[in-house]
Amino acid sequence: FPSHDTGGGRFIAMGNNKLYSSTDGLDWNPITNANLSTVTFRDLIFANGRYVGLGTVPSGFNTSPVAIYSTDGVSWSRVAVPVDVSRLTFGQNTFVATGQAGIMAKSTDLGVTWTNISLTWNPCQIGVLGNPIFDLQNNRFVMAYQNNKIYSATTLPNTTGQCSNWTPTTTTPSGTPAGNLGELTYLNGNLFCSNSSAFTKLSSPPALNARSLS
Repeated sequence: FPSHDTGGGRFIAMGNNKLYSSTDGLDWNPITNANLSTVTFRDLIFANGRYVGLGTVPSGFNTSPVAIYSTDGVSWSRVAVPVDVSRLTFGQNTFVATGQAGIMAKSTDLGVTWTNISLTWNPCQIGVLGNPIFDLQNNRFVMAYQNNKIYSATTLPNTTGQCSNWTPTTTTPSGTPAGNLGELTYLNGNLFCSNSSAFTKLSSPPALNARSLS
């Protein structure tokens, strides 16, 4: 399965445009729910007592972004998301979702409603490429951007285009793979970064103690 998470006494995984449930991690069963039947799933995490996921649904000749949420992994609700996002994290009692070209959204009510907080190209001139993570030690959100730097924010913006909330690292961390930064992952005290050409442990990353990884 390309994405999975645990909580509420069960494992939930997604793959082949379906959600699957397991109580022991060995036997898996597809979840049947009308709110999930047309969703193409993108990401799923469990935080603060709730599963929250991202995906798209057909809309004419196009697709529309949606979020799904559940407290037990059995009953699911589906809501619209104002922008096209694909990766999730949780921190400061907020679910944060990111997409390409600086697109971002947040939910402060456990995935029920979403606000567009995108970093617009004008004036921000940075585009989100990687997944967000939350740094517990320093109470901040951390993301990688296309200008080969890592950005962090201790306070999320409330509207689009608020670039000043995000602070870049002053220098590119040593060990950064060539080209644009992509995915960030935190494991056992180390920050790993990957892109289309490499997967590298950063030897001088910002201090991190991540809570939710996408």
